Amino acid sequence: MSYLPLVIVPFLLIRIVGWRANVRNTSAVSAANWAVLAVFVFLLCCAVSCFGVLSIRGTSALQYAAAVMLLTPVIDILGARRPGHNAWPWFVVLPMIAVLQWPVASQLAAGNAALPVEVPIPTFCGYLLVVVMGCGNYFGTSNTTASLLMSVGCVLVALPATEWASFSSSWYVSGASVALALAALSIPRKLSDPPAREDNDRLHLHLWADFRDIYGMVWAKRVMDRVNQFASREKWLVYLTLDGFQPIQAQQAQPLQIEEEMRPSTATSVDDRPLVVLCWVLRRFVDHEFLLRYLPESIVVANATNVPTNE
Repeated sequence: MSYLPLVIVPFLLIRIVGWRANVRNTSAVSAANWAVLAVFVFLLCCAVSCFGVLSIRGTSALQYAAAVMLLTPVIDILGARRPGHNAWPWFVVLPMIAVLQWPVASQLAAGNAALPVEVPIPTFCGYLLVVVMGCGNYFGTSNTTASLLMSVGCVLVALPATEWASFSSSWYVSGASVALALAALSIPRKLSDPPAREDNDRLHLHLWADFRDIYGMVWAKRVMDRVNQFASREKWLVYLTLDGFQPIQAQQAQPLQIEEEMRPSTATSVDDRPLVVLCWVLRRFVDHEFLLRYLPESIVVANATNVPTNE
């Protein structure tokens, strides 16, 4: 069992490196980079544990460091909106690592090398809170299963460093590697393939679905609310939901009562104006090259040249 992660984790690393191509031309590239670094640290931890390169104290500290690093991608994505995203790793991600690692660092400075480090319960509770915040962002998306498996894997990696589990048991890391590999397998190898350009009524659905699955429900809800401000002010015949643009069934209803009095239908035709506004809002997250994969160039260019009047 102790050698099983050395077979599984390299596959996980290759899978994550390959998936990074899906998010090029987006601000999510940094989250993908954190993921590659985190899996590499986890692989290093597995190798050190199998071959006994470090003392028990050093090995346990490295394993907990890997557990903390595994949280960095899902926390980085919570600050993915530009231009603030440039400062997010320095003011949020790195401080999170420092806070969660501080008790272990102090134990490494002075302690018996034959004993594993022991993460205090308050620190571990904080770790669990970060797991819920980061992985919970994807509940309700197509990556719900992956986020659940990832949360299980992260907890299994960190648990042996606490008083609630024995560090001598190797099944925690083995179980974590399996859970993380299954999480990677449940994420599509590539983004959805948009339909033919002639099918304009469905092009936006693929753009919105991929954005929601990459950035999670937090940013999807924020973008949805921003776009619907334009829908209310400009009296559109559609509004944006978590499943894409949907028609307004009762046009006499007040715009602010959309969620309560109107129901979406299964298909709708969307004018250029809502798509231009959607692209304008998404410009904080993705580049034009990403948008051109889904929408005609005329709409993407209009977003770049015509700033919406309701900014």
